[in-house]
Amino acid sequence: MQVMGRLGLVIDDDVPSRKIYATLLQSMGFDAQEAGDGVQAMSILREQQPELIFLDIRLPQVDGLKILEYIYASAHLNRSRVVIITAHKDYENHLRLRSGDLYLLKPIPPSEIREIVAESLTP
Repeated sequence: MQVMGRLGLVIDDDVPSRKIYATLLQSMGFDAQEAGDGVQAMSILREQQPELIFLDIRLPQVDGLKILEYIYASAHLNRSRVVIITAHKDYENHLRLRSGDLYLLKPIPPSEIREIVAESLTP
């Protein structure tokens, strides 16, 4: 289990995007973990309790919709804030997100990511 600092998890198969989000999280005081596919993400989510999760929808092996289902069904993740980051707007109207969770279309400017992270830092 994560004990040190605040944990942010970036789940995206696009390496440049993943690195940008992880770097922004770290620059704002989060410990950032990265997952490049759904299997890796599920493994981390079973063991950790990220405070903030950036989640792409289209992922290899296990897609983001299944990961979102897992997050929402897991009591230990009920306080994790999820930010869907995707290039596909076709899912937006079909998803029921928890209050505070977001659906953003790529490309997302770093300034917007910073704002989201800053919001997560306020109690």
